[in-house]
Amino acid sequence: MATKYLQRKIGALVIAIVIIVIVSVYVGEVTRYNQVLYGFEDGFIGNYKIQFNQPLGKRLPIINGEIVFNIPASGVLILSTSDPITALTSVETAQYKNGTKIAIWNSSEKSDSVRFRTPVVFADGTHKGFVGTDDDGKRIPFER
Repeated sequence: MATKYLQRKIGALVIAIVIIVIVSVYVGEVTRYNQVLYGFEDGFIGNYKIQFNQPLGKRLPIINGEIVFNIPASGVLILSTSDPITALTSVETAQYKNGTKIAIWNSSEKSDSVRFRTPVVFADGTHKGFVGTDDDGKRIPFER
């Protein structure tokens, strides 16, 4: 009887350890990347789109622990990898290739400065956003 009791306890302990390891790995993967950089061609103004899980897409670069979306001049980035952005991703920045920072849209920057609108995630997983001034936003309709 003691053996059966001991077997149950060991089995429960093994299951608990497996669950802890799985949860730890998952949390580590989710929280590993907390910085996201959106890079744009110099002078880019307009809508941008990021598509994931596309067979002919590029691999998403992760440089020094930072997710880097290099948006081409066309404004459309096609990636073969899945979407790494989670609710735990905390810091998003944007800049032009020449290193000029682009302010985040809801920042205190003046409305006539170029700003980066963080992407909206659509049902198909596509991310769409906008870079430009308030006037650019009125002139160029947001692509849905």
